[in-house]
Amino acid sequence: MTNTRRSRSRQRLGYSRGVQSLATPSTQTWIGSLLLLALLAGCGKPDPADHYVRPEQVMDFAKLFGQNCSGCHGMDGQLGPAPPLNDPLFQMIISDSQISDLIHKGREGYAMPAFAIAEGGPLSDAQIQVIVDGVRKQWKSDLPAETPEPPVYQVSQDDPAGVRDGNVDAGKKLFTTVCMKCHGADGREADGQSSGDGGILSHAFGELVSDQLIRRIIITGRPDLDMPDYVELGKQSDLKRPLTEQEIIDLAAYVRSAQHAPKPVPQRVAL
Repeated sequence: MTNTRRSRSRQRLGYSRGVQSLATPSTQTWIGSLLLLALLAGCGKPDPADHYVRPEQVMDFAKLFGQNCSGCHGMDGQLGPAPPLNDPLFQMIISDSQISDLIHKGREGYAMPAFAIAEGGPLSDAQIQVIVDGVRKQWKSDLPAETPEPPVYQVSQDDPAGVRDGNVDAGKKLFTTVCMKCHGADGREADGQSSGDGGILSHAFGELVSDQLIRRIIITGRPDLDMPDYVELGKQSDLKRPLTEQEIIDLAAYVRSAQHAPKPVPQRVAL
């Protein structure tokens, strides 16, 4: 036998003995335990919560509201840049069909987008219904028994806030009586603090809000920001009573008129 063959034979013999030395009872038990643990870890049932769910299949109100509504209306339906949904008076004056229609179509030209797939949005009709039902279940609550019958949410389809029939001059007087204390005579102050070039009567703010939203805020106020509703607004002013339906229309008409009024052009002064 040549030296090369003898060397190979010794290598095989050494490998065989090494394997045999590993195959002791204690080592076999240890390896078997590792294999068992690996099998148990890999054979458990998958958690359904970890399954991927396509966006159109999401039917959970909290997820749908959090992904599509909370950015404007607040995670708890309040304290967002848009008016609160967590408001019993708002819940009282608006119907399910009006909420659904608003979500479907949005407010064209304003900050509220259309969410229905048919309108170019991300939500199916079924998902929108989940949001409508969830808003009602989550935040609808009973108003005190002494609460008077509130004005309607929408006056008409063609003129939602009724501003066409509003008296701007009467609305301006009302603004001085019931709104000036907080918003200032020109709508650019709040509690004596100037808000610069903005304010509720500014053209910039008017571009962001619809007639309907102005009417809604006059009726419901913003309870999450301590703005009183139409009942307290009138009682806290010289009126000493709630605003009437016509006064709400007149006030909305004046606010809209002031927002859309052209700004005066500054005159050049010859030096």
